[in-house]
Amino acid sequence: MQQVYMAAHPTDAHLVKGFLEAHGIRAVVRGEAIFGLRGEVPMTTDTLPTVWVFDESAVGRAQELIAEFLQSQ
Repeated sequence: MQQVYMAAHPTDAHLVKGFLEAHGIRAVVRGEAIFGLRGEVPMTTDTLPTVWVFDESAVGRAQELIAEFLQSQ
């Protein structure tokens, strides 16, 4: 697995995950439980929700799709 996106919040992460899966790329959100602790732990790149893809050969395509998704927002 490889990380392809760092989200601002869990909803953002799940939107990206869903977009990738709609295009045939299996993905998972990690770190969303830690987000609930904001205020108790610092919000850093280590504690924000992230999206990971299972197939490392799909990383390039996933990054292209994420860029497309973000431009449409």
